[in-house]
Amino acid sequence: MLSGPASERVKTLWLPGLATFFVSMSGVAILLWAGVRPLTFFPHWHHPWQFFLPWLASLPLLGALGAYWSGRAGGKGTTPILAAVFPVIAMSGFGIVALVADLIGDVGGGRHSVWHSLCGFGYFVVCWLLAPGTALLLGAFPVARLRSRKPSPHHG
Repeated sequence: MLSGPASERVKTLWLPGLATFFVSMSGVAILLWAGVRPLTFFPHWHHPWQFFLPWLASLPLLGALGAYWSGRAGGKGTTPILAAVFPVIAMSGFGIVALVADLIGDVGGGRHSVWHSLCGFGYFVVCWLLAPGTALLLGAFPVARLRSRKPSPHHG
C-alpha cells in the first residue's frame, strides 16, 4: 500500500482528478451517442469551432465537485483546482501527442502543410481546452476559495 506523500497525492489529486476526467468524457460520449449536435462557429473553416453546450453547462458543477472531493480528502493550495481541471490537463497531453504525430505523419508525409496542423491544434485548444477549462474553473474557484477560508480543525 502507498503511504505518506504518494498516498496523499492519490487521495487529493489523482482519484478526484481521474473521476472528474471520466465523468467529463462520459458526458461527451453520451451526447454523441444521443445525437446531440454541437453549436458550430465559422462553419466554412476547415476546422470550425464546435461546442457541446449541454456538456459545457455541466462542467462548472463537475469542477466544483472535483475541487470539493479533493479538499475533503485534505487537498491544500492548488491541489483542489488541479483536481477540478484534470480533464483539461489530460486532454492537453493528448493534444500535444496528436500534434506531434500529425506533424511527423501528415506534414512529414506531404499530406498537408504545417499551417493546417497548427490550425487544427488551434481548434483543439479553443474547443477542448480553453472553453472546458474555463467552465471547470468557474465551478472550482468558489469551492476552493470557501474551503481555504474554513478554519482548520487543528486550530483552536
